[in-house]
Amino acid sequence: MSRLLFLANDGSERFYRDCDALLSRYPQRLLACRLDIPGEALGEALLGSTKMVRSVLVVDKKVGARALLALLPPG
Repeated sequence: MSRLLFLANDGSERFYRDCDALLSRYPQRLLACRLDIPGEALGEALLGSTKMVRSVLVVDKKVGARALLALLPPG
């Protein structure tokens, strides 16, 4: 696995079908993680902005680790 795809939980059925198609096309390279947060919260946690983010593709392992840490609740 060389790529990690973070997905928000408020996407449409078509959006998730497209994500499944990507996972089927690149099963050796891509791993998806559907998070239990809406797109607004994902954008706030990862980008520090109020923009809606439904998916984020991470290619670098260190960036992936930082993204996961940013998603942890404070405390």
